[in-house]
Amino acid sequence: MRLYSYIKNNAQLTKKEVFDYQSNGRIKVNGIITNLSHIIKANEIVTLDDIELKELEYNYYIYNKPIGYICTNDLNNPKSLFNHLIFNKKIHTVGRLDKDTHGLIILTNDGKFTNYILNKNNLIEKEYIVVLKYDVNDEFIKKISSITTINNKNIDKPIVKIINHNTISIIIHEGIYHEVRELVKLSNNKVIDLQRVRIGNIKLNDLEIDKFIEIKNIKELI
Repeated sequence: MRLYSYIKNNAQLTKKEVFDYQSNGRIKVNGIITNLSHIIKANEIVTLDDIELKELEYNYYIYNKPIGYICTNDLNNPKSLFNHLIFNKKIHTVGRLDKDTHGLIILTNDGKFTNYILNKNNLIEKEYIVVLKYDVNDEFIKKISSITTINNKNIDKPIVKIINHNTISIIIHEGIYHEVRELVKLSNNKVIDLQRVRIGNIKLNDLEIDKFIEIKNIKELI
């Protein structure tokens, strides 16, 4: 791994912060200030401000998000999840649920894992349970199942299953902003309640609202 990537990932710094640390001589390999393109060998010691920087331990949690919270790291926002959930390390959400949507959120400090989940080309399914204002009919199902564009962005056709007269399951891959709500709107209906229940093979199951649990083997579940 390049020194730049090692520092950025394990110290959880921004690109600018890494270069600022380097320009001030605060990053060293075996006690020597080294170019950020240096490839780190197994026996080399990387220090930040002369303190050894070890590889970060990645953590993965699933959380049953309540309505009313926003998936942002901005602690100046009183509705931020991270004013509500306190961790002793930098944790972020894998994608977002809007304030009025509840259900499954993955929390992690692993940026590569996050990028993998959010990359449309990896075809990771996100399943939602949607309660509708109007009863489901054949016209609605035909319409919503055929949509391939939202706000000029191409999407895969959603997979739609009927649960009861006004409740459906929708499976999508992309996670475009308000995608499920837009799908319903374009199909001449309205969302009354929206809950995400699955990401890949990770399911919300019976996890209580506003509770989270750590998942050690999460990559095997995806």
